[in-house]
Amino acid sequence: MLNFIKKNQFIKVLGYNSIATVVKFISGFVSLKLVAHFLGTEGMVLLGNFKNFNSSLKTFSTFGFDGGITKLISEHKNDTDKTNKIISTSFISRLVIAITLSILLIVFASYINIELFKNHNFNYLLYALAISLPFYSLNSLFISIINGFQEFKHLISCNIITSLFGLILSTLLIYYHFLPGAILAIIIIESLSILITYYFYRKSKINVTIKSISFSYPDLKILLQFSIMTLTSALIAPASNFLIRNEISELINIDSAGYWEALNRISNYYMLIITSISTIYYFPKFSSSRSYYSLKNEFSTFFKILLPLFIVLAICIYFLRKYVVLIALNEDFLPVTNFFLWYLIGDVFNVASLAFGYLIMARTMTKTYIFTEVSFYIIYVLLAHILLKKIGLNGVIIGYAISNFIYLVMMLIIFRKFIFLKKINLESNHNNDYT
Repeated sequence: MLNFIKKNQFIKVLGYNSIATVVKFISGFVSLKLVAHFLGTEGMVLLGNFKNFNSSLKTFSTFGFDGGITKLISEHKNDTDKTNKIISTSFISRLVIAITLSILLIVFASYINIELFKNHNFNYLLYALAISLPFYSLNSLFISIINGFQEFKHLISCNIITSLFGLILSTLLIYYHFLPGAILAIIIIESLSILITYYFYRKSKINVTIKSISFSYPDLKILLQFSIMTLTSALIAPASNFLIRNEISELINIDSAGYWEALNRISNYYMLIITSISTIYYFPKFSSSRSYYSLKNEFSTFFKILLPLFIVLAICIYFLRKYVVLIALNEDFLPVTNFFLWYLIGDVFNVASLAFGYLIMARTMTKTYIFTEVSFYIIYVLLAHILLKKIGLNGVIIGYAISNFIYLVMMLIIFRKFIFLKKINLESNHNNDYT
């Protein structure tokens, strides 16, 4: 047994990553507790609006290349010339787009401020966000490079230190500056993290050189396939959450919107167990696999280990939900406990389909990704709209569970040959979808 654990890379990565997950989990819960205590439900809603906008903007500042960089480096990590072209092409492209977005954000700051913060004048925070964008873009580039070379220990160590840095900074800023502090913490953490990431990038001794003459249009075309997929999510996911949050505020009240946002935040933190290991381990593995059996073996470990682990966690969270709310938030948010059941069911369906989602991105199934992603959010928004009017806030949560179930069914249909007939095209032509 001990020899199996020592030789099994997944078990080793899972064990090491569990430390990073615990640190992120604790950091997130402390941050959430501070937000609940100092900002209340209205602050939770406004912070949610900013996080959605920030998420989309920063994804666009990277041009959605992160997944493509990780995939291409995983495939060509032994070819120095090729990796230099991939990284140089990405560096130049995303730096240009990040600077362009920074300028646009400064120009339209007043309009964006009204949409996000209503009566609050936070233009200066949007200016700070504009300045931070190029640094964030470079930070995510280094993370993608480390991930592509599968330097798991360095990447996980980087995540641990970044989480601790974020916890200290957000605690101080929220305590002294309330909502502006919470927003500023998000901006600063994701920008200054480049210092931490660059340290581990250098420590990993990855041999790459960024040169303008290495810019490659063929590689740019491949990266744009990932850009289309990533930017689709960057647009539709935050926009859908923004619509649902505002509709809850209008049809019920802002407190209910705050409860829904709090539930989303709690979900994000316990989902870290799955999403972190999937991003660090599964995506590079799915990208570099050249054998059906090796791919199927990596795929099966997800359902044999991670999915059962998450189901057990979900059951524990449900029965301890009152204590989870009191620890992560405060007694003002106790009504949130009434909505845990359907949200956890939705998250179980979400996790069950997650491996398929990473496989779609790893095999560059662009049309399939866009179809499934857009379909999910259209179904979710429509169900949330209909059920909110009929049964209130719980209708939105039920709509989330149903949408994730439908998404899982779509994935099972799309990958029926891979699951049952042992057929999948493993050629990296970056164009073909699978049926």
